[in-house]
Amino acid sequence: MDSLIKILTTIGIIAALGFVGKEYYELLTDLKTQKELIKTQADEVGEVVAMWVRNSASMEDLKNYSSQLASKQNLIDEEEERRMAEEREKITFREKINHDGKPGGSINITLDASKSTPTEQGDEMTWNWTSIDGKINIADKGAKEISFDAEAGQYNFQLTVTDSYGASSSEIRIIDIEEENNEAPKIVIEKK
Repeated sequence: MDSLIKILTTIGIIAALGFVGKEYYELLTDLKTQKELIKTQADEVGEVVAMWVRNSASMEDLKNYSSQLASKQNLIDEEEERRMAEEREKITFREKINHDGKPGGSINITLDASKSTPTEQGDEMTWNWTSIDGKINIADKGAKEISFDAEAGQYNFQLTVTDSYGASSSEIRIIDIEEENNEAPKIVIEKK
């Protein structure tokens, strides 16, 4: 009986090893196939990259292209600056302090929004002035017009007009005040 058990045990071990061996062999084969597939794909990618490098532009071409892009961007920036300057000009009032023989001085400025109208007849309106840069203290922010004395410099205001339904519109205005002109004295020396 012991020998029968030994034989059956041996047969079982051999069968088990055969089963495991078969699984192990299939696993190795599968790994080898996957490794070959990965190598083939890597070779194909390498060929694509090599072809792209062969067909791509030289560094000089890339520099030229980059230079062209920079030039186009500069043109776009210049056009944007020009357009912004035009828009700024539309909302800017320019004034100059008159020469009066005394350095410095100021000028009286009045901003009048009394011709603002509601889009629908019969709506009541309110005005709200804001000194954006805080340089001017507006006494009556709800007035249709404001007045102030200002020295040379730039002053930024926003007016918001609101109708009785709560709809509002806002506009910005820039007041640019130049210093008074002054020329240096002309020297005249004569011999008497």
